[in-house]
Amino acid sequence: MKTQQIHIELQNLATIEDFHKHLKQKLGFPDFYGANYPALVDCLSSLRFPDDQMTTVTLEKEEVLVLEIQGMSYDKYAILELLVFASQAVNERQVSRGDSPCILFSF
Repeated sequence: MKTQQIHIELQNLATIEDFHKHLKQKLGFPDFYGANYPALVDCLSSLRFPDDQMTTVTLEKEEVLVLEIQGMSYDKYAILELLVFASQAVNERQVSRGDSPCILFSF
């Protein structure tokens, strides 16, 4: 399986807003990124669809993005929960299209 890896450091992220800014920078979301759950799902859903121009990270059809999560702690629970649920929604969209999931985690 071919993968791309992106390191997500939670330790210095105090708020959900900080998290959205961090992901926008790491994944190259557009300037109009809404910094909310639906916008996150929409941008991540475009990983295999570069023509959408919702992220600068692009994956081939069978390639997966491995999000390497560091700095987890109980006070980061809401941030981690948001990322897990958004990734689950994206992977479910992929499977419903007949494709394989595109986001995995490494802790």
